[in-house]
Amino acid sequence: MTPERRIKARSVVEFVAKRYGVSLGEITGRRVIRSIARPRQIAMYVIREACPHLSLPQIGRALGGRDHTTVIHAVRKVESLIAADPVFAAEVTTTLEYFRGLPADPVDLMLTAQIDAASKHLEALILEARGRIAMAGLATL
Repeated sequence: MTPERRIKARSVVEFVAKRYGVSLGEITGRRVIRSIARPRQIAMYVIREACPHLSLPQIGRALGGRDHTTVIHAVRKVESLIAADPVFAAEVTTTLEYFRGLPADPVDLMLTAQIDAASKHLEALILEARGRIAMAGLATL
């Protein structure tokens, strides 16, 4: 049995902020200009879809302490934009697919990659040391 994969709201918020060129402070902040509010709404929608273990108040807290009704409004707004605009729908779908396709939390993936790289480096160092020991043994004969 595979353990349940839980995506963290923070991972979604960071990804969406980076994708839309806004800072984490802006996406969780109080400004309501469209260039910031739209990515915030997308983040709320993606969290709602990709993180079924999170409640509406938890999603609101992840995005700067917003009320659960704000999250409901954002989800409905994004749903209506998806229905009306195929380009927007493709953007949101791509973001959702990124999180649905992950085998684990993105931080865990990064850690796994770092461990793999370190293991390969260590193996190379061990082989090099064995080669030096072998060469030193041959030189003394």
